Amino acid sequence: MATDTDSSDMRRKAQCYEKAVRKALPRVRIGGSVVVGIQATVFMISIHHQRLNWTESVFQDYLAALSENLSNGLNGRTYSMISLEEILLRSADDRVSGLYIRNPDGTVAIATE
Repeated sequence: MATDTDSSDMRRKAQCYEKAVRKALPRVRIGGSVVVGIQATVFMISIHHQRLNWTESVFQDYLAALSENLSNGLNGRTYSMISLEEILLRSADDRVSGLYIRNPDGTVAIATE
């Protein structure tokens, strides 16, 4: 008879444990979803800021190289569109994929890849 009481106690404990797990599981899932959502948001914001900073850095580096090359390349010389294009291309490093420069009237002056 003692084994019947022990087994019924074990069944009752197992049922209580099962009810507790059923109640806790949705909370754990929601909590995990919230944590993953926060992490994804922080990651996306970080990537966005890095992209903006990288673009600004590339532009500033190109501008510095272009200014230096213009002052060195056109010093005392006459310039033409070909020499300007050469200086523009020489100033671009491997992070600049191409140049697209327009005239004031909107026509394309220089386009490179």
